[in-house]
Amino acid sequence: MKTLFSAMCAALILTAGVAGAATTIIDSAEDTVYTSSVAAAESVALASVPGSEGTNALQISYTHTAEAAWFKNGTVTKTYATPIDISAMEALEFDLNVPVANAGFMFIMMVTDDKGYIASTNFYTAFSAPTTGFQTFSAPLSTFVKNQWKASGRAVNMHKIKSISFNFPNQGAVTAGTFVFSIDNVKLVHGLGLLNETILENFESYADSTALNAAYPFGTGGTEATGVSVALDTANPYAGAKALKMEGTFPGQWYTIKATYTLPSAIDVSTAKYFKMSAHGNANMAGYNPAVDIILIDGTGNQLIGHTWLWGENSEWATFYMPFLNSAGATGTWGCWVETQWDAGGAAGLCNLANITAIRLQLSPQAGAPAVYPLTTSTIFDNIVIGDDTTPASVNDWVLY
Repeated sequence: MKTLFSAMCAALILTAGVAGAATTIIDSAEDTVYTSSVAAAESVALASVPGSEGTNALQISYTHTAEAAWFKNGTVTKTYATPIDISAMEALEFDLNVPVANAGFMFIMMVTDDKGYIASTNFYTAFSAPTTGFQTFSAPLSTFVKNQWKASGRAVNMHKIKSISFNFPNQGAVTAGTFVFSIDNVKLVHGLGLLNETILENFESYADSTALNAAYPFGTGGTEATGVSVALDTANPYAGAKALKMEGTFPGQWYTIKATYTLPSAIDVSTAKYFKMSAHGNANMAGYNPAVDIILIDGTGNQLIGHTWLWGENSEWATFYMPFLNSAGATGTWGCWVETQWDAGGAAGLCNLANITAIRLQLSPQAGAPAVYPLTTSTIFDNIVIGDDTTPASVNDWVLY
């Protein structure tokens, strides 16, 4: 039915070419206006030193106690006056100067959205050798992961990043001392041709709401909202000319609106590194803890649910980054992806990502009292994307020069 889905049958391939690459600086490190967090009896001193670009770089001097591996978690954070949009990012780059190496520490770059949800990328060997001046490190988008220990693994809204943090935990045992390094020129890079993204759905192929309803029937059992409709939205799409709008009345918390698309043939997303999904909220959901889910369903009925939270309280578009990398728990939780015990296979039945036969879009208010029901509301979905590149899952330390 849809040529977009046929593309998923082929292997995901790196798109070559760097012509037209552009950068957007998100932290020039020209000042020392940062906050820091370290353990008791430890301290961080911040100073401006000559930089790799501009005038200054941020020097971080971390005076620490002795400790066994993984007991330290120092962080320095830049908070933006207005949240920034990183949705076009192909890679995040920064310049790092390590005068004296300390392999006991690793470097993590974290971005946090306006709801406090975090995505991070790890540089395990960034401090293992001196850099002899500034070197540029690069983290492709697909290396960013979620983790249950950071905001419960919840999906990040790429349109509203409120802060960026430099995290330096100790991956090995360390003796007491002072570790010094400098950061400069943190930037987003676009147009590298690094990403290989396939649009799974953008709703452009549907002639009208009748055709959309035939492809996305709503109501699949469970506690469902009333007065449900699923229709094409041409007034406020995220991109292109069309989007999917679902609306209905929720008698109480955990009621749902569901619309399910059965793929013309099964697709294999087992090599994909992330999904991205755009959704538009409604201000009347403020206080209802709205969650929108994308659910992957395999050929035996097992489901993997990608959760988002709270975004729907605003009448604006959000784009969620939902990586598969970095398993967050032994119970089948992958960051913001959660195996469900309510599907065909129960708690032990893991979704087979190599045999996805359907996708489901779902909206549900999660708040109980004092939220007032019934609630009549709507949300809009657009641009569901599957992403990959040729970066090995275990390699994050890209030193450019």
